[in-house]
Amino acid sequence: MESETTAPPTAAGDQTPSALVSVVMPCYNAAPCLEEAVTSVMNQTWPETELILVDDGSTDESPAILERLKKAYPGRIRSEQQPQKGPYVARN
Repeated sequence: MESETTAPPTAAGDQTPSALVSVVMPCYNAAPCLEEAVTSVMNQTWPETELILVDDGSTDESPAILERLKKAYPGRIRSEQQPQKGPYVARN
């Protein structure tokens, strides 16, 4: 039997099933701001939020930072790496 995730109670006290919110974030040489951007997504108040981060061929420390953040937020960050193709491709 699967358990159903519920959203926090409303002012009226009723609970409704919670939907997963997926945030897709392209990343290219974003080391200076990557941790702040990821932390912002992870700190959202919606209970079911995941981050899909697409590294678009970064040559800076972005991949190492991403791996560290994946460990800090287990199961909530998925990542893909690709050769640089631009943000439009990275979002799809």
